[in-house]
Amino acid sequence: MLMVILFYRIDVIMLNEQFDASLVILRKRFCWNYTDIFFAKKNVHYSAKKVFTDENAEILRRLNHGDQLLYNALNETWYKQPEVQVPDFWDEVITYILIKVLRQQIEWLSNRGGGCLIVGTSVTA
Repeated sequence: MLMVILFYRIDVIMLNEQFDASLVILRKRFCWNYTDIFFAKKNVHYSAKKVFTDENAEILRRLNHGDQLLYNALNETWYKQPEVQVPDFWDEVITYILIKVLRQQIEWLSNRGGGCLIVGTSVTA
């Protein structure tokens, strides 16, 4: 019952593993520009992934059963959003990713004090 109520209250579903595509959905749904969805990562820390024993993995699965049910339902619904159904949606996602990467390279070069930019690679002069 709670899941049904939740679905009626959600306007936009965003998935972490489809983050860029979710941003494109936001852009389309709210009539935003690309500049409205660009972002900069701050204070990102990467650490080694922890390996769970089979027993610990099973305990985690049992404890997260409700979360997994909700995620599965939202994941299925994400792919049914009208923006995703448009034939050129994934082309737009790729375009957004390319523009985002170019912006990141330009920002990186400007923070280093110059250089030249080659798509896919950065070379300092």
